[in-house]
Amino acid sequence: MRIANIKTNNVSANSKKQTLLSSVPPHSQVEEQKEITICNPKQPHEIQQIKPGNRSNLTQRKRKLQKRKENKREKRVQWLDKLSQHDELLTIIDSQTAQRDDMFGSKTRVITEIERQEIGKELASGVAEKENEIDHLLEEIQNMSSSIDNSITKLNADAEEEQLKEGVVKGTIPYGVKDSGATSTCGKSGDPFEPTNIKSTKTFQMPTGTKTPAGDVALLHHKLRHPARTVDMVPGLKNNTLISTSKFADANYVSIFDKEEVNVYDANTTKITVSRGSVLKGWRD
Repeated sequence: MRIANIKTNNVSANSKKQTLLSSVPPHSQVEEQKEITICNPKQPHEIQQIKPGNRSNLTQRKRKLQKRKENKREKRVQWLDKLSQHDELLTIIDSQTAQRDDMFGSKTRVITEIERQEIGKELASGVAEKENEIDHLLEEIQNMSSSIDNSITKLNADAEEEQLKEGVVKGTIPYGVKDSGATSTCGKSGDPFEPTNIKSTKTFQMPTGTKTPAGDVALLHHKLRHPARTVDMVPGLKNNTLISTSKFADANYVSIFDKEEVNVYDANTTKITVSRGSVLKGWRD
């Protein structure tokens, strides 16, 4: 703040940092002055002339400055109140946002659980379909395997049959002749049979008309019912073992001949069907 030099009528303004001091004049001298020069505290470089009669202006200006300060304080208090209200509002908004996030988070978890259940159902359905496809494929594979096994079995059987046929024809495999006129199966000595060590009581008439008593009783190696399996060993039989068709018939076996082969079937387990009636029929005496 600057204090004016009132010793003379003219006032000289010094620099901002220099303060001028002077003695206070008597009261009468102040009344006789026509005007007083002061410096505006806000504008130090500006000099203002105030007449003695306008002292009340200083008081008014002080009051205005004081009022401005008070207004600034009030505005600052109001601003601080608004700032506090703003902080409280932000706190409320944050709390509401947290509640909203929790609410939406729980809904999201519910939706996620529902979606997880739907996905589980779809996966279960897909797995069931795949299992059905796999079962179907396994069944097809099993059928194919069975068919292949049957084919292999048939090929093996055909191969074995072909080898058996070749061995019989060449005489490398023991065999017997199926004879519908033989009353019993007659075994040739040297052919493979299962011995029983039982003596036969039968006598056979040879094609030459001579009669030959049988030796021991033997059995065929095939698992057949009696009397188809029974063999009477005939020492005088020279060419082939004779397999009796009648004894197979007595044991309920059916013999079917064609121009290539003869096949014997078990009538207990086999049903034979013909498409036409027989062209010739005979009877057993």
